[in-house]
Amino acid sequence: RISHFPESEWDSIVRGKAVNLSNVHTAINGAATDTGIIQRVGELEISLPGGPPAKKITTSGQWYAAW
Repeated sequence: RISHFPESEWDSIVRGKAVNLSNVHTAINGAATDTGIIQRVGELEISLPGGPPAKKITTSGQWYAAW
């Protein structure tokens, strides 16, 4: 099994922004993530890529692995 680094976090690195280590941790551990967020306002549908990480970092070991 090969883990991949989330594309959204590569974008953050390239732009010089902070990396969301919870997203990295989720990718490392193979948990499924949402493909996006979709909201409806009347007949208008708004969709955004990505979503919240499926797993949150809660221990120092998880921080170390994500880092």
